[in-house]
Amino acid sequence: MTAVVTFNNVTFKPGEDALLNDVSFEIGQNEMIRIEGPSGSGKSTLLKLISSLIPRTSGDILFEGKTIEEVGYQDYRKAVSYVAQNPHLFGQTIRDNFELVFAAHETDFDEAQVLNFMNQFGLSHIELDKSIHKISGGEKQRVGLIRHLLFPPKVLLLDEITSSLDEENRNRVWEILLEYKKQHKVTILWVSHIEDNEIFPDRIFKINNRALTIEKGEAND
Repeated sequence: MTAVVTFNNVTFKPGEDALLNDVSFEIGQNEMIRIEGPSGSGKSTLLKLISSLIPRTSGDILFEGKTIEEVGYQDYRKAVSYVAQNPHLFGQTIRDNFELVFAAHETDFDEAQVLNFMNQFGLSHIELDKSIHKISGGEKQRVGLIRHLLFPPKVLLLDEITSSLDEENRNRVWEILLEYKKQHKVTILWVSHIEDNEIFPDRIFKINNRALTIEKGEAND
């Protein structure tokens, strides 16, 4: 397995006690990894560490063999993309959020691409110029996800991203994500409190008592 992201003895200790202690693993290209653990065990913390949204206390995080510092945090976060459960939408309209992504990649805004994603995710009824304050939580989750799919990352980190969706829309989201993964060879790590028995991981990362163990997933059974 060619490692995209590597953790070498990473510890996250924001106070007196470590939330994750001396964690080491490799994440390969095109993997599906489910993250499990009891409430408060550090699942979201692990995703945020992988995406470098929070600073590690010690240890090294490598991207394709180079440290994050060598790669540069901005380039790293484009390649390793974290999708939050409750995404923060920017500006005043839905269009503002998508235009910001294209601007960050120094590319002209592609409205046709955006509308295609909106249609796939069941959001074709929403105008791009609609206020972000007038859409539902489930619609915000899907807009937040689309922002991260416009430019394919190497690793996609999904933190309870379907929690506000009904079963039909959850299934729709996963159908799109699995096809997107196949097309772009994106690695997906996800946390979900909802049973997702139809989504088969290659490996399962289990977090308990500040430690991480790795098990073979259902895709390898």
